[in-house]
Order: sequence, then C-alpha cells, then structure tokens
Amino acid sequence: MIKELIFKKTDSLADEIVKINFGSKTNIIIGPKGGGKSTLFDLVAGLKESYISKNVIEALAAFNLEFIKVIKFNGEEIHSNSLRKITAKDKEKLFAERNDVIYQDDPIKKNLNNRKEIEKAKVEFAKEECENSEAVEEFLQKIDSFYYGMNALAKRNNKSDINWTNSFIVKEVSNTENDLMLKLNYSTMYLNTDLSKEKNSLEEALRNYQNQNMINKKLLQKEWNQKLIDQEFIDNFNKSIEALIKINNNIIQGINKQLSKLDKIKLMSMIFEKSYKKEVDSIKNQDFEIEGIKSFVINSNEHFRTMAREIQQQKKTFESLVQEEVVIEFKNVTKDNALLSYKMPEEVILKDGDVYALLKTVLHTPGSSVADITKWLEAIIKKGVKPLDRNKLLNKLSKIVQEEVIVLANGRVYEHMSLGQRSIYGIEYKFNKSKGQDLFLDQPEDNLDNHTIASDILELINKKDEQVFIVTHNANIGILSNPEATIVADLNNEQEQYSEGTIVKTKTGESDAAHYLEGGVVYLKKRYKVIEGEQNDNKN
Repeated sequence: MIKELIFKKTDSLADEIVKINFGSKTNIIIGPKGGGKSTLFDLVAGLKESYISKNVIEALAAFNLEFIKVIKFNGEEIHSNSLRKITAKDKEKLFAERNDVIYQDDPIKKNLNNRKEIEKAKVEFAKEECENSEAVEEFLQKIDSFYYGMNALAKRNNKSDINWTNSFIVKEVSNTENDLMLKLNYSTMYLNTDLSKEKNSLEEALRNYQNQNMINKKLLQKEWNQKLIDQEFIDNFNKSIEALIKINNNIIQGINKQLSKLDKIKLMSMIFEKSYKKEVDSIKNQDFEIEGIKSFVINSNEHFRTMAREIQQQKKTFESLVQEEVVIEFKNVTKDNALLSYKMPEEVILKDGDVYALLKTVLHTPGSSVADITKWLEAIIKKGVKPLDRNKLLNKLSKIVQEEVIVLANGRVYEHMSLGQRSIYGIEYKFNKSKGQDLFLDQPEDNLDNHTIASDILELINKKDEQVFIVTHNANIGILSNPEATIVADLNNEQEQYSEGTIVKTKTGESDAAHYLEGGVVYLKKRYKVIEGEQNDNKN
C-alpha cells in the first residue's frame, strides 16, 4: 500500500520537496478542472504495477515537478528510476485489462460484454451448447457429407472398375503416332529436297566434265604446224590431254554411281513411307479388345455419367448450405456464473459468410470463386485432401454462435440496459474481480444518479478492506466514503500544488476543499432546504 509520494520542484534552487501522504483505506483526490487529478491518479495506479506513464512525467514537468519516489506502509521505497516507462497508449491498454482500475472512459462502464474474459466465456458456453445440440450435429453431418462427397469426386481416377491404364495407352499410342507421322513427313520432305539439290549439283558437274572431254578429244584431233611446234611438244600435249580425259571419265563414272545411289535412296524412302503409313493404318484398324480399350470406353462413359450425377448431388448439398437459410435451433439454455449469466437464443441463423468459413476449415478454398462448386472441386484435386478435424469445425462454429449469445446482468439483458445501469454493473464487476487488491477509481460517478451512487457505489467502497484511491467531483462519494485522506490537486497553484486536508472541518463545518464537490457543503445545505421546503409545501 502507498503511504507517501515524494516530488522535487525543479525550479527551486534549494531542491524543495513536495510530499503527499495517504491513508491505508479510502483516499479522495479532488481539485479544479485541469488541476492534475488524473495525473496523480495515473501515477498511483501505475506504481501498483511498477511503471510510470510518460504523459505523467511530461505533465509534472510542465509544472516544474519531478516524481522522486514512493514510500509504502511496510517501509519499502521505490525510486522513479527503477520504474518501467510506458506510453500513454500502453497505459490505456493496461488499465483496460486490469481489474483493480476503473478509469473515466473505461469500456467496462459501457461495453462489459466486449472484455476478453467475457468473450472467452461466451465462446466456451457456445461450444458447450453446440456439443450438446442435436440440430448442430445434424448441420455438421451435412458438412461431413459434403466433405466426403467432394473428396470422393476428386479421387475418381482411382476407381477399380475402370482400367484407367488403357486410357493412357490410347493417349500414348495416339500421341506417338501423331508425333512419328509428323516427323516422317518432315524428314521425307527434307530428304526429297536435299536429294533434288544434290542430284542437280551432280548432274551439272557431270555436264561440265562431259563438255571438257569433248573439248579434250577435239584437241587430240588438232593438226599442229610442224614448222612452229616440234613433235616432242605435240606428243607431251597429247599425253596430258589423254590423262585428263581419263581423269574426267573416272569422275563422270563416280558421278553416275552417286546419281544411281540417290535414286535408290529416294526409292527406299518412298517404299518406307508407304510401308509406315500402311502399318499405322493397320494399327488403327486393329481390334483393341485384348488391351481392354473397348471396355474402357463403355466403362468410362458409365463412370462419367455416375460422376455427373454425384456432382449434381453435391451441388444440391452445396446450395442447401450456402444459398438457403441455415437455421440452428437451441433449447434456450441459461448458464449462471458468479458475475454474469449467458443465454442461448432459440435459434441462430447462419449467414453465407459463416458457412463458407466453416467449409474452408475442412476443404481447400478456391479463392474468389467460392460460390462455384466446380472451383472447389478443382482446388481439392490440385491441393489434395484436408483432414476432417471435427473439433476445429466445432470451434469455428462456436465462435460464430457466440456472437448470438445473450449476456445477462442480474437477470437483465445487458444490451438493453441503460448507460447508467451498465456503468454501475461494470463497476460492481471490477469490485468483485479485484477482491484482495487495492483499487483505483477515476470519477466512478459518471453516468450515475446520486441515489445509485449513495445506495450502490458507497456501499461497495465502504465494504472494501484494501486501500482505495478515488478521483471524484461527487459530494456523496467525497463525504460519505469516510476518507482517511483528501488530496487537493491544483498544479496551477504554485504554493500548494498538492495539498492534504479534509472535506468537513470539525468547528467551522466546511473546508476550502469542499468547494470542489458540487459547490461545497454550503450549497448542499441550500439544496437540502429547497427540497425540504417543497416537501412542506406538499404537506400544506
């Protein structure tokens, strides 16, 4: 428990110290608007968890104050440099999660049913009811049926009544035949083209050599002028020409042989092409009964007719799930716990998105085309079969159903409660959750009338055995909570930024601090006289 806070004035040369003392029970924090009440509240609430918010440090620094340390009733001292520094955003988050803090804009006062532990309790309750619901079981069986049906369709190629191997033989033979015929035609075309080119070249060379020999033979028959050329030259020349004719004759003979080979190659190619095509035609006309291809055609036709019927059946199941209104009936069960009750509605209507979310937990999603059953089938064939996890499916359904769970507070539907009723119940909730802990309250009177404050809030505060810090403007809380210490926070007052005192003085009947509570004690008395006067008028 916090006994004393110690600050240092940073604008003081003498390191002037400011101290705030607290009581071990109820402590009231009051002061003018903007005087630093919330800053002090954030500080003491943070100290409980050993942190200090940066906005507290900055707010104090703006008024030339620095927090030094806290002294507890057990004598323990905690210095500021040992505290965790957190952001204002983190502080808000921690406050919302803590059961010992109720701050001014605390969601607990408006949306108690959105707290994490409430959401968790609703899901657990919804799952328990889903597990015990015959209607849920019937609905899940429909999803099971769709799951097994779709996976069976995806595995159709493994059926034993069709020799699927033969389909691959047919495809392979067909592909091979087409491929080979294409290659044969391609090769024949290029062979004939090359043969023609080669033959033309050889025939042109043949004509050249034949023409040369004709010229050479004429040269042998030439008569030379004996006066100009001697006989030895003529003899040598004739020998050379004869040798050249012989060489040309050999070349001509070789060319003729090559031309003969080309003719044979072309002839063989033609014979091969005709024979190959004849063989292919023969294969096409063969009876494939031995390979089972005839039976394959018959069985596959029946298989795909059956498959079409099954797809149609799955489509009906699919449409009944995603297109028709899915209504799950419950027995309107109510479950009580220490603070809240949970009630199941008589029926829950699932939306399209809900059903798709459930289907996606057990089947591969087809992406954007979620309404097309063929796309679901393609996704299963492509991505494989997911295991059917009933618990995962039930958890998903429970999270959907929990949105419809009705939260009851003291037997009343929480959603229908007024803001004031929600506020008082949220405060009661945290009081109950914080048993055995110190408590920090920032303006708990918000949204509440004085009668509720006097009859409910004060009763809760006065029953609290632990240390309580309360920021308030309400006179009932400020006075009737019997505070041990009252702190006036007025950071703008350089002389007394934090001062200690009591609301009501023994002799004078009122202190300066009382002015911060609905105008002070004097005005409370005046209001009382007005009310008393009205009551007397009514009697007369």
